Formats: sequence, C-alpha cells, structure tokens
Amino acid sequence: MRKKYLSALLFGALLFASTGTFTSCKDYDDDINSLQEQVDAVKADLADLQDLVNAGVVITSVETITDGNGGIRITTSDGVYEVLNGANGTDGADAVVWTIGEDGYWYQDGVKTEYQAIGSSTEAEPVEVYVPNKETGYFDIYKDGEFVEQTDIKWAASGVTAVKNGNKLVFSNVDGSETDLELTLGEALASVAFLPEKVSKTLPYPTTTEEFYHVATYLDESKYETTTKDFIAQDLDKSNVVDMLYRLNPTGAYVGEDTSLKFVNRAVSRATGDKNGLLTIHESEIVDGEVTAKTLVNATKLEENSLAALQVFSGQETVTSDFVHITSTPIDAVIADTTETVVGSDAVEFYPRTKAIVGNGETSDFIQQFVALSAPANLEMIYTGELDLKEKVGLYSNDKDNYLSDLGFYGMEYEFSLPEEYLANDQQHTNQQWFVQLTDGVLKVNTANLGEGTLTPAIGRTPVVRVDAYLTDNHGVKRMVGSSYIKIEITATSSEPMEAINANIDVTAEKDYYTLSGAYTEVGAMSWEEINTEIYGQTHLTAASFWNYYGGNNDTYNIKVEVEGISGTVTVIPETTVANGNAVTNAGIQCTVDLNKANQTTSNVEVAVNNEVLTQNTYKDVDGKGAKYTVTITLKSDDTTAHPDVVLTQVFYVKEECQQYTYNPLYHVTNYDGHTGDLIVVKGQLNTSNAWEMSTALEEHFTRKSGSGIFDLGYLPTNVNSIVFAWAIDETGVTMDPAGHIVALSNELTEPYAIKTMTYTTTLANGENCDYSYDIVFENPFVAGNAGGVELTDGVGENKVETMSKVLVKDTEGDDIYKWNGSALALTSKATDTYKLTSGIVSVGYEFVRNEAWTTITSNMSAGSELKVDSDGVVTWKNQGSLLQSDYALQVKATVTFTDLSQVEVIIPVTLKKR
Repeated sequence: MRKKYLSALLFGALLFASTGTFTSCKDYDDDINSLQEQVDAVKADLADLQDLVNAGVVITSVETITDGNGGIRITTSDGVYEVLNGANGTDGADAVVWTIGEDGYWYQDGVKTEYQAIGSSTEAEPVEVYVPNKETGYFDIYKDGEFVEQTDIKWAASGVTAVKNGNKLVFSNVDGSETDLELTLGEALASVAFLPEKVSKTLPYPTTTEEFYHVATYLDESKYETTTKDFIAQDLDKSNVVDMLYRLNPTGAYVGEDTSLKFVNRAVSRATGDKNGLLTIHESEIVDGEVTAKTLVNATKLEENSLAALQVFSGQETVTSDFVHITSTPIDAVIADTTETVVGSDAVEFYPRTKAIVGNGETSDFIQQFVALSAPANLEMIYTGELDLKEKVGLYSNDKDNYLSDLGFYGMEYEFSLPEEYLANDQQHTNQQWFVQLTDGVLKVNTANLGEGTLTPAIGRTPVVRVDAYLTDNHGVKRMVGSSYIKIEITATSSEPMEAINANIDVTAEKDYYTLSGAYTEVGAMSWEEINTEIYGQTHLTAASFWNYYGGNNDTYNIKVEVEGISGTVTVIPETTVANGNAVTNAGIQCTVDLNKANQTTSNVEVAVNNEVLTQNTYKDVDGKGAKYTVTITLKSDDTTAHPDVVLTQVFYVKEECQQYTYNPLYHVTNYDGHTGDLIVVKGQLNTSNAWEMSTALEEHFTRKSGSGIFDLGYLPTNVNSIVFAWAIDETGVTMDPAGHIVALSNELTEPYAIKTMTYTTTLANGENCDYSYDIVFENPFVAGNAGGVELTDGVGENKVETMSKVLVKDTEGDDIYKWNGSALALTSKATDTYKLTSGIVSVGYEFVRNEAWTTITSNMSAGSELKVDSDGVVTWKNQGSLLQSDYALQVKATVTFTDLSQVEVIIPVTLKKR
C-alpha cells in the first residue's frame, strides 16, 4: 500500500515552532523564506492529489486516526494520505471527520448524529436540515431552502476538521493555512433526465414503461363489523416494483457514498409546492451515469394527475429531474391453488375466510361457514406420506390473471395453522383435526394420536388448515391481505400421476451434413443394458411384462421432434402416437421403437437421420454446432398412478458448412487496385459473331476436378443437387448467356476497369440454399496513347489549329489500335485482325477540358469573341481586337468510342500563345 504524508502533513498541515530567538534581520528573512517554501510545497501536494483524483483515483474513505497521534486518514484506490496536525489541536488528536450517510443524517467520525442533512422521501412535508456554516464553525438550520436559525452545535473542531459534502472534500483549521483547503473529487452533477419509453395518454408528460399496480386494502382481525364479524377493509400502501431509469449529466459526474435519491411529487392542476411520499425507492443503483430506481407507489398519496420527479442529492447539493406522470391500477389479491391455477385465467381458490376470528371464535361452526363438511377437498394426502402446503399456495390477481410475484410484487409470506376442531355430524362429532399434525406448513397423519403402524383410521378424514397471506407494505409493515381454509382428504393411494422417468437415448450426437446420404444414419440408440436399467428397472417390471402396463391395447408410443429456431422452438414432428415397431419418418428424421417383449429379448429404441434433414441454414446455429434437434419418445403408462410415463430424449446437431468452390489460380486475385476479396480478372474475347467483346466463361473461374468443370456431372459434392449463377441484383450493364454460361458487359467500358458482382447458389438435397458471391474485374482493353500537343497564336483575325492528328489509342499490350495515318484516323492491322474491329463501331467526339485556363478565358471574353472546338477537332480562337498578355494551357478531350466495347479519353494539350 502506498502511504504519503502531505507537507506536515497534507495540503500544508504545517507545524511551525521556534526554539530560540532571531538574532538578525537576515535570520528572520531566512526563516520567512523557509516557511514560504513549505507553503509552496503544500500547494504542490494539493495539486498532486487533485491530479490523481482527476486521473481516476477514487477516495474510498475519510476517517479519524485512532492510533498513534491521531489525525485524519484519507484512503484512496491509489494509497493512503494522512493529516496529523491542526492549528489548535494536539498533534491531530482533536481531528474530526463529518460525512453524510445513506440515511441522510450527518455522521461524526462514523457515528450517526441526530442532525439531518437531507430530507427523506417518506416525509410528507419539508424537514429541517443542518448545514455547516464556514464563517461561524457552527451548524445553521434550513427548511425548504430557507434559513431558519443558527445553532450552538459546533462542527469545526479545535484540530483538523474534514467535511465531505458531495463532490467536495474540505479541510478546515489546517496548520499553516489561513483558509479552508478544498479538494474536488469529481465533476459536479448538472442535471438529471428521465429516460422515457412511453408518453402519458392524458397529460403531456412521459410516464413509466411498466405499469404500477397496487393492492389497496388489507385485513385486520381487530377491525370488523360488530354484528356480522365481517372484516372492515383497511387502506394499504402496497405496490409492485417498477424500474425508473434516469441519465445523469454529465455521464462522469461524481457519485459518492453520500449520493442519495428521493422523489418529490405534485398535482399538475395545483399551484402548490412539491410534496414527498408518493413514490418510495425500494432499491437503486448508479452505473455509468445511469440511475435505476426500483420504485414503489403509495396509492393513498395519489391525486388526480399526479406528477413525480427524482431528486439526486450529492451531499447537500440537490438536482431535480423532469416530471413524470404517475398512475397506478388497483388489483385484487386472492390465495390461489397453484396446482390447479392456470396463468391467464382466474385463480382456482381454496375457501376464503371473510370474517374476523374474535377471541376463541375459530370453532367448527365458524369454519363451516366457509367450508362445509360436504364441500369437496382441495388437496389429497396419502395417509403414509406428507403434504407441504407451502408449495400449494400463491397470491394471485384475478384482475390481471397472474401471480403477484410475476407482476413485480415482493414481500409475500404465508402462515399455516391447524384449527382445533372441524367436527363431523355423527353422534360423537368426530374431530377431523385429531388425525393430523402440522409443522412448518407440512401436514401429515398424527402418529402420536394413532400410533405407528396403525394409521389407516385416518383414511377418508378431511381436516382443514388455515392459511393467512401477508404482504410487507411499502413502509415495511407486515399486513394480512387474505385468509383461506384448505380442505385435505386423506387417501389410501394417490390419485396424482407419478413423476415421469426421464432418460437419454444416447449421448448428444454431432453430424456433418456432407457425411449423410439418402439412407438413414443412426444418431442415437439406447443400448440393451440401459433399457434394462433405465426402463425395466426403474418401473420395477420385466421385459416380458413391461408392455402389459404401457402403450395401451395397441402397444403404442408417442414421438415429438423439436428444433431451436431463430426466434424460438420449432416443432418438426408434432406429438404423434405410433404403433410399436413402426418407424416415424419426417423431415429427414426417423424414430423407431420395437416391442421385443419375450423373456430373452430387450426392446429397441433408435433415432436416425438422412440428407433431407435441415441444418443451421434454416434454423439457429447453436454454439457453432449447427441446428439443435431434440427428439422426445414417450412410453405412455396405462395407469400413471401405478407406473410413471417413461420419457426418452435424444439431442443431436446437424451442421452444414457452406464453403465456396475453389477459384482458378490462373485468373484469381484477392486484391485489385485496392479492392479486396475474391476477384477474377477478365481481358475479353471474340464472340460467336467474330467480334471482340468484354466477356468471360464462368467455367474458367473455378478449378477443375479430374478433368471436369463446374457445370459437368460429378463435379458437385455429395448432397449438392444444383448450382445456379446470376448477377447481383443491383448490377447493371451486364448480360449472361445461360446456355453457354458466358457473362459479358452490355455497354462500352468508360473507365480503366469495371468491377461487377457475380453470385452463385447451390441447392442441397434438403432443399436449403448456400449463397456465395465474388467479383469479376473487366479490364478496358484500350488506353490513351501519349498525345502530342498543338499551338495557336493570338494572331490577327480568326486563328485555327487541328487536333485530330494527335489522337492515339493503344491496347494494354502497348500496340497501336487507332491513330492518324497521315490523312485520317484509322484502325491498325492489330485492331482489325486480332480484335476484329470495324470502322463502323468507332466514333470520336471533341470538347474542351474545363480547366483553369478555359475558365479564365471564357469568363472574361466579350460577346463577340469565340473559343470553340468543332466535331473534327479543329480549335478556333478569335476576339474583338485586344491582345492577349499571357499564354494559356488549354486541353481538348477526344473521346474515342468503340461501340459496346470500350471508351477512351485522349487528352490533347492546346497552347494559346500570346503574340
């Protein structure tokens, strides 16, 4: 741990003591200079620690030192710093540290005082808070932001005093400093903003994303109608928890241990001050500048059009958010039978109690007001077993058709009690309660009354148990919200189905799609040893007797196959009943169960797949293993109260790795002029009409296998049925000959090259497709030659110069293709013999390049002046008599077009010279 004493010690806790007298002015000046150096060191150390805080060092605690000479210790994530001396204390022994606790009270040296620093969200009205007065050293009292009075409570000690308040840590009474020393712990909070996802339908304010619900009343045994003993409902503040999200600005604002939160509220229609108490914060956290306030609404405080805002206290500094419209819906709370209730429907209830139990009033007659002797039992219990009632009850809302716990309520609690009597109508009034005992919500037959081994008299009895349901309200008080009687019938055997036996058919299998074929390949089979132990043994039956109790009269089994889809589980084979020995075949999956019920044999269970099974191309790729299938085979018991169902499961994965075919290394590159990927470079060829075109055969783009090309039979791998090529959807200026698999450009190339995207799709045996793409680079076969320049002089009258003779086009091999032959532009022999070009496809257009020289001339010449180039490349210049004073470097662009093949721009320099 790093430990640093800051300049006697921290920010200038300087202890200056003289043991002699000064003998000269020089000596006095030296001592003053020495003291000044120490003060300067104080400033340096303060800056040092401030820089550490600014760099992310966190102050984790400020406390008094109880050992040694005392003082104040500051612990940070970087080390420990200590202040030992104060101006009036004794070596730091009188040091004091004041902090604000999470409860909003001032703490002196870690001990809570009675002085409140900030208000609480549970207080309806503003409270008096204590604020340290730096001038007097005493606390002042403020209320609702207004000064009330000065107290005689001293916060400034005789020694060093540290007050941590929000993002400031202030040291007072530091030896060697006449003023307080202040450390800024982080950026101050500027604003708080609610993060809305919904807007209120009734007010122009945001509202909570999740709805508030509240249970409006509770039951009190002492609050009832005198004559009927009916409960009188009492007002209750109990709601679900709703997350309210806020953004702190700036995001990196300082959040210390004295940062606290509370809500204030108001009614939008009233011009009154803010109140407290509508919302209570159950829990909160602040992470990366975002506040999550898990909030409760106190419905008794709701008014029409209630608004609430979050207040963030950083010490005693308060920042208030924007207001949010708060509403809450009252819901009922009933005790549901969890074994029968289906979420989405009303609860199946027990027998609700609606009257208070006064004194010893829980008699048999009282109970039978709610659950008659003839009323059916809610639950059953085998006389030799026990019944845990805690698993059978839950608070439920019929208004919302859901359990309160799923609606965001917390603090549910259930208390079970066994009434003393529930009497039959026989002569001796047999007490049903005598036959049972209840311990911690668990009911069983009373062996003390009946004796061990003689429990059968309890069979058929129907005792009752009372359950009281409680909710801890928003203020921490436990309140009863419901009470019911549960009637239990004691039985000889259970009418409840036995829990199913679950076993795996085989270990999880992983299949590569390309290893499959049209024949079925096994992915899981249960060994005869496992069938004997996991099926026959667990059901306590034999190979010969098992099917006497399973599969019904026709010895059937059930099969279901599911797969994980992109957005949920997909059923491939819905649950189907199949006759024993028959296979279920669908979607490339085959499941078989064979009876084999002779004494010397064992049943057979297996699962297989073929190449029709779908892969992760259709379904979700789970853990990179492919599509995850789950096969469930259920051997149905003829009587589940005697023998359980047997559920067998097989999990397997099928993965297809879409892999591109290998590109032909003769023509394939991965980088072309900065374009990366898979690229095939094309130079063009003669077409069937004996004319040169920018085309290529797709077969050339891929390697050959055993002499076969990509379109030949036998080239495609197993389980790939076909391959189809097509230009990418957005490609233009291209053609394809499907018969000859020739692709070409349909327009002349106007650039040095053009890149077009080709796609191809393979169709698998299961109908899935694999999509691929690559780029084809069409290189312009022709380029501009080095054209010579021409000149014309600013002479008298009209001045002309021709440029046609400077036009020169070459191919990429450097040979001339189109040039001046002394009298005209013409194709060369290579152009006509090799490229099979004809003069009819060649045209030339001329225009000025609009460079700086052209712009200067054309923007300044008079209406009667002329600068032009005609269709034969002749440049003309004339003006209205003025003399050029500079040369101008013009350019003529000759565009040579070879129809449907190439377009080349030849730039010819033209110098307009002054005379």
